[in-house]
Amino acid sequence: MSRKEGGSMIKDYSFKCSVATYIVSYIEYKQKSGRHVETIFYTMLTFDRFLQEMQYTKEYVDKDIIDAWLDSMKNLSCATYYRKVLEIRRFLYYMSRLGVDNYIPPKPPSRHKEHPPYIFTHDEMDRIFSSCDSLRLKNFYPRSLMIAVPAYIRLLYSTAIRTSEALSINNGDVDFSRHVILLRQTKNGSQRLVPLNPSMEKVLKEYIAYRDRMPIKGLCDSHSPLFVNLVGKRCDRGSMGHVFRRVLTDAGISLADHGKGPSLHSLRYTACIHSFVKMFRAGKSLYCSLPILSSFMGHRKVFDTEYYLRLTQEMFPELNVMDLNVTNCINEIVKQSLNPCKYNNS
Repeated sequence: MSRKEGGSMIKDYSFKCSVATYIVSYIEYKQKSGRHVETIFYTMLTFDRFLQEMQYTKEYVDKDIIDAWLDSMKNLSCATYYRKVLEIRRFLYYMSRLGVDNYIPPKPPSRHKEHPPYIFTHDEMDRIFSSCDSLRLKNFYPRSLMIAVPAYIRLLYSTAIRTSEALSINNGDVDFSRHVILLRQTKNGSQRLVPLNPSMEKVLKEYIAYRDRMPIKGLCDSHSPLFVNLVGKRCDRGSMGHVFRRVLTDAGISLADHGKGPSLHSLRYTACIHSFVKMFRAGKSLYCSLPILSSFMGHRKVFDTEYYLRLTQEMFPELNVMDLNVTNCINEIVKQSLNPCKYNNS
C-alpha cells in the first residue's frame, strides 16, 4: 500500500478490529483538526492488526489487552515505544470522551530521562560547518543531496526548527523581504513564522543561486521544495541523517551506539542551549528567558521549554550562581514591598 495522506489512506485499508469504527473516526477527527495523519494512521494500523491477531471482540479496550500490547512492543526502540504509547493513549482518551469506558495506560517515562541529548560545543559546531563545506562526490550519484547539506545544517542550528519541519519548506515559504520562513507542517499542527538572521539569509541565497543552476523544470516554483537532491526531488530525513553521520566522522566527533550519540535532532537541542547561555550572558535571567525560548522553539507551553532550562543549568552550573545574584536582589525587593513597615522601621 502506498503511503498516501489523509482520507485516501483510510479508504485503502479497511480496519477490521472490534473498535474499528472509533479508529476511523479518530483519524478523521485528527485530519480535520489540521494534523498530518500519516504517522497516526500507521500506529493505528498496527494496533488494529494486533487486536485482530488476539481475536479481541470487546467494543472497549480493557487492561488485559493493553498489557498484552505493551508486552508485544518490548523489543522496539525507546523512541518508537514512547511515540506509539502516547498515540494510543490519545486514541483511548478520544473514545472515553465519546462515552466508552476504556483502560488508559500510564504515560511512559520521558525519553529524555533515559538518554540525555548530545549538545555540541561551539568548537564542534565550527568543525561541523567546515566538514559540510568540504563534502565532495567521488562518483556521480543523481540522488545525492550534498548540495543542500551545508545550508540545511546551518538552518537547523540557526533557527532550532525540527528536521522534518526544515525538509517540508517550499520555495514560497521563504520571505527574504520580511526575513522569515513560514513553517506549514509542524509537530503541533499549527503554522508559525521563523525569523532569519542576516548571515542565515546570505547562506540560503547562495544555496538557492547554486541550486537554480540545475536544468530542472519547476525547480524555482513557489510550491517546489527548498532543499532538493540532484534530480530536484525533496530531500528525505533518512538520507540527510546518513550524510550527517559522515559529516560528524569527518569532523572528528564520535558516533555512539544505540541512539545515544549525536544526531540531526541534537542541533535543535544545541541551538536552544547555546541561545539560553547567550541571553543569560547578555544580562537576561534564565527564567525570564523562558518565554522567548519557548516561542523560538515553537513550543505551545512554556513548561515544554523548562527541560532545556534544567539541561542548561546542569551543563553550566556557574550560571546558577550568577543567576542567584540577580534573583536574590529581586527577592529582596519583593520582601520590602510585602513588608514595608518592617523595612521602614529598620
